[in-house]
Amino acid sequence: MSGLRLFRTDATNSGMTEVVPCLAEIEADVQGLVEAHMEMLLGVRFLAGEYGTGSVHGGRID
Repeated sequence: MSGLRLFRTDATNSGMTEVVPCLAEIEADVQGLVEAHMEMLLGVRFLAGEYGTGSVHGGRID
């Protein structure tokens, strides 16, 4: 495996543990994770998961 490796400090801050990557089963898993941590990741407050686009477009946007 090549590329950037990620690490986190352990509970006592005396060492490091590598973060093991994993793939999400479905997009909703990733969406939920981002929504739960949006303020920390992007500095914005989460309002809602999806908005309806109304009768003209008849869809949803994230």
